[in-house]
Amino acid sequence: MKKHVLTLLVLVITNVAFAVKVGDVTDLMKPTYLQVAEDDLIVVEGSTNSIHVYSLETLKLKHKLGKKGEGPGEFKQKPMISLVSPDCILAFDFTKGIWFSREGKIIKEKVLQNTTFHWIGPIKDNYTALQLFYDRQTGDGGWALVLLDSQFKIIKELTRVDNAVRIESPDEDRSKLKVNLIFPVVLKFTYDDKVFLGNSLKGFYFDVFDHQGNHLYSIDKNDQVEKIKVDDAYKKRLLEYFRIYNRADYESYDSKNFLFSTFLPAFKNFQISEKKIFVITFKEKDGLRELIVLDLKGKILDRLFLPLKSVKFHLAGGKDTYTIYKGVFFELVENEETERWELHKTDLNSILSDN
Repeated sequence: MKKHVLTLLVLVITNVAFAVKVGDVTDLMKPTYLQVAEDDLIVVEGSTNSIHVYSLETLKLKHKLGKKGEGPGEFKQKPMISLVSPDCILAFDFTKGIWFSREGKIIKEKVLQNTTFHWIGPIKDNYTALQLFYDRQTGDGGWALVLLDSQFKIIKELTRVDNAVRIESPDEDRSKLKVNLIFPVVLKFTYDDKVFLGNSLKGFYFDVFDHQGNHLYSIDKNDQVEKIKVDDAYKKRLLEYFRIYNRADYESYDSKNFLFSTFLPAFKNFQISEKKIFVITFKEKDGLRELIVLDLKGKILDRLFLPLKSVKFHLAGGKDTYTIYKGVFFELVENEETERWELHKTDLNSILSDN
């Protein structure tokens, strides 16, 4: 009997992943995005609009790319980054794109003529982006997934997601506006010369396109993924966060006009690594966050609950500071006692099913 109990205990333990602290990451105040590229940790520092490159082994700062400003090599707003190749980083805000070498040298710089592009990323010899569009009369709009050439000119529009955003007019009276604090999630990720578009307006749903912009297939798992209802506890939690961290916005609205969707979006974020799609949902259990793992065709391989400290419970007010590289979950976590940012990692390979 004892032998069977011990065997069961070992099986349970081996199916649990623990986050391990790698070390402190210096020179960070407001990290907004990170990637791992071979032996480098690349972090966007929001307070200075710069990109910090660290040694993944020692966490020593190797160099900084860009800074806040409007001149060459500078960004007006917090940049986003994408790896063009193992040796080249594309950093872009809404005004320009700058190609940096991993050693920190500027390869080229290009002013963006279209300032509605978000999340520009390479695919073969071209790029994809999410383009913001909206109706100036109603303020309603959404995202278009577009294929761009090397000069960031639109080759073609792949698809549109309507009613995904609402943009306020500068002359609108905020005290009279009805504001939904829970909004749809529309994200894209490029992997293996394909672009995956997640559209929470359709639920747990993804469209997949090839590098020429042709639609290959869709992933629809709404019948297998639980819908999370927005309860009073979540509303209270979200309102309190909004009041504390977005005080000016909170006070400019009439709190009686805050609205809440009936259900949370089907997913919060997703990334792709080692031919697997890792989708973070809003489902929580005992302080742990659900991570659903699928193959590239959409078959659900695993459902894990992990202590993902870098993943915010809400949609607004801050970015999820994590990335997945070679099946390892890397995250930046702020230590509130030391007021330092720490790099934690969770090896997902050790707990994933061999499907």
